[in-house]
Amino acid sequence: MSDPTLTPTITQQDVEVLLGELKELRERIKAARTAIAPLETHLKQAYDEFQNFVGAARRQSMRLDAEINNLRDRIDSLNSDPEDFSEFDSPPKELTEEQSNPLESEGDPEVIEKDKLLEYLHWVLDPMDENEADLFANLQTLCQDPTVSLAEVLEQSPWESVWQAKPRQETPSERYHRLQRWKTSLTEQLERLDRMEERLRKDPRYGLWQQQRKGVELWQQFLQQALEQQEDRNCELQTELEALQQEWEQLRST
Repeated sequence: MSDPTLTPTITQQDVEVLLGELKELRERIKAARTAIAPLETHLKQAYDEFQNFVGAARRQSMRLDAEINNLRDRIDSLNSDPEDFSEFDSPPKELTEEQSNPLESEGDPEVIEKDKLLEYLHWVLDPMDENEADLFANLQTLCQDPTVSLAEVLEQSPWESVWQAKPRQETPSERYHRLQRWKTSLTEQLERLDRMEERLRKDPRYGLWQQQRKGVELWQQFLQQALEQQEDRNCELQTELEALQQEWEQLRST
């Protein structure tokens, strides 16, 4: 009876089978990106045009909202403790370095895997070769960018020089398990992309694009109406702000 604790030996054939699965997975990811790219472009264009037309009024609204909320907080605090003005006479405290910087994610599995990938790239790319040196510099930049995922770096890694490379430092078993980790990352990426279209259709920008598709004249009417509504809202906010400013001055003078 065989010992169940013994792990089967990984052969080069096992590695080649896995590489075939990974190549197909990369092609599916590329197809998924190609499918959603036009929709992403349309949403961005519609939103950018909307922002160019209405953005200034919307930013004014956010400034007025912020001033109103600030004054409300001051009035509420003053009403609860009329003797204490010190909070409002001193400038706001600046965040300390520890407060302003998020905790380093040194234990983040994604960071660890990108570090391992970077080490692997040192093995398989020749810094003396001009083309490979440029490729390494590009992939290194991606690996060190916290906004770029492991899967995105793997997508940018050439098949022949990175995926099919056989570094002397790795046994077939080590290579197989490294590729399995990469497969997990790419599989998760494909699942995210498959869900992307559904998420884009729920994106607030999708409604803007639907309006834009109705034609230039109706789109311009929509933008003008949105601007007028925002300007009316800003007038209401300005009136509210002036009333609060008057109330605040009266409280301070008593």
